[in-house]
Amino acid sequence: MEKNTLYEIGQAIRAARMNARLTQEDLAEASGKERGYISDIERGAKNVTIRTLDEIAEALNMDTLDMIQLYRSQDETIAAVVALLDGENVEERKRLLEILKLICGRK
Repeated sequence: MEKNTLYEIGQAIRAARMNARLTQEDLAEASGKERGYISDIERGAKNVTIRTLDEIAEALNMDTLDMIQLYRSQDETIAAVVALLDGENVEERKRLLEILKLICGRK
């Protein structure tokens, strides 16, 4: 199967947007882009510049490379957990990790 980088980047943006509970319209407004352009990027139909990736990531309150890496995990549940933790400070992340460990029965 041929690797489609544009599609993978688009899916990473889509996953991050959905984890942030934003519509394409919300993301378009926050990033200064058109909704149709966001849709095209998410479908891998448009090439995207690094500057545009940075603007989209900033609109999602994420680091650009973290946003792309979320999708690379290939597991939506892991990506969702990482996206939820991304906006938290270090102490809050540690607290949430301890809660998750308790839920999972791990130390």
